[in-house]
Amino acid sequence: MSGAEFIAVAGVLSSMIAIIDGIKQVVEATLDAEGLPKVFRRASHKLPIISDILKAARTALERKDAPEVERSIKQMIDDCQENWQKLKGLFDTVVPDEKSDRLDRYYRAVKTLGKGGKVETLMKEILESVQLLASFKVLTAARQEEVVEMDMVKEKLAQEITDVEGWEQSVPDNVFEEGGYTMTVSGSGHCIAQGEGVIQNNLKDNSRQVTVSGGSYYERTPAGNLI
Repeated sequence: MSGAEFIAVAGVLSSMIAIIDGIKQVVEATLDAEGLPKVFRRASHKLPIISDILKAARTALERKDAPEVERSIKQMIDDCQENWQKLKGLFDTVVPDEKSDRLDRYYRAVKTLGKGGKVETLMKEILESVQLLASFKVLTAARQEEVVEMDMVKEKLAQEITDVEGWEQSVPDNVFEEGGYTMTVSGSGHCIAQGEGVIQNNLKDNSRQVTVSGGSYYERTPAGNLI
């Protein structure tokens, strides 16, 4: 790896660490926000271990000579950064703004990205990339005790990946189908759905199922909940 590539990798690691810190701040400020899909909270719980490994890699990188760092690391880190940018975009789009329904905004954002843009999919791929990063001893360990500690971290990462694989799907498949998707609405508030191809089914217990093809608009009183 050239000196320029070496510097670029260090810069990307710093950028990803900054993204993690930014996501953590956003989530902590809105942890109990109404309507926030729980997959965002679950994903935020994975951030500390990822941040720790990236910081360890950056520190190790700073004390290594450029030629020691494998070229394959740069491509892996670049791929990881791309997923981080997508994940950050979802958090920025869905979490802070209270002006419209968070779940609806999440569905729309993921539909733009495709099935690979679900929070759980991005988080799994990020964890796998970080797990691979932890396998590069040149970036994560200098002394024998650090090697032992990193082996424990990799085991923990494997557990985290298994956990994410067990998460329920945060976006139903019909969101990606041409023509719209179905949302289930419950609560005592008003629900108004407008747009081309809207079908609203009033169900028991004041809940409604709205199937939308085309544009849509939702209105509810504070007592209503969208799930």
